[in-house]
Amino acid sequence: PPELTGKMAVRVPLLEVLASGAEIIAVNDMVGAEMEPTGRRVINGIKEELQFAGLGYLELNGSTEENMATSQTSVAVTVIGLVDRSKLKINSVNNNAILFGFGEPRMGKELVEKPELEVTYEIIKQFVSREEVLEIVPVGSKGILYEANLLAEMNEFTFTESAACHSSWLHKSAGPATAVIIAVAEEDAPNFIQAYPEAYIVGKLIKK
Repeated sequence: PPELTGKMAVRVPLLEVLASGAEIIAVNDMVGAEMEPTGRRVINGIKEELQFAGLGYLELNGSTEENMATSQTSVAVTVIGLVDRSKLKINSVNNNAILFGFGEPRMGKELVEKPELEVTYEIIKQFVSREEVLEIVPVGSKGILYEANLLAEMNEFTFTESAACHSSWLHKSAGPATAVIIAVAEEDAPNFIQAYPEAYIVGKLIKK
């Protein structure tokens, strides 16, 4: 449905910007469809998700396609955030760390069948606020293992897998960021798992 399309399209960039430690200051949509009725329904979905994320106060700017007849619908979303460089949680792993996963990777029909997602805006904000959390990466279409290896490479670490989740989760698409990986300082990992028992170990980041 157009409403769900709008919600999921804005969810991913919202989570990615929040996970960086930034405060979201602007959201823009580009809907490749006529305003009535399709565009309006997509925009309503985006606005509903902004409310759900506690960002309903932001003015949504954007455009629809009124210059030609459309037979398909495209949706693009831009999210802009602002962060103090000292609080930025990107390429910020300096010492050996334990890599945790959080949330079940789901996509497509699974989102309709099981709409209650473990990865929420509130949980991401909690992770960002914790000092032992070094970096948070929403998982995309290439799966947990891909993101884990990319995170290690970007920080110049080696990733060693020791996954404690279902093996099928490691390569499965997480659709609209239904799962995240979290790098936690090795010495603080027991405290983190105690605070978030739903988290599961994916592996370890070791300095090259």
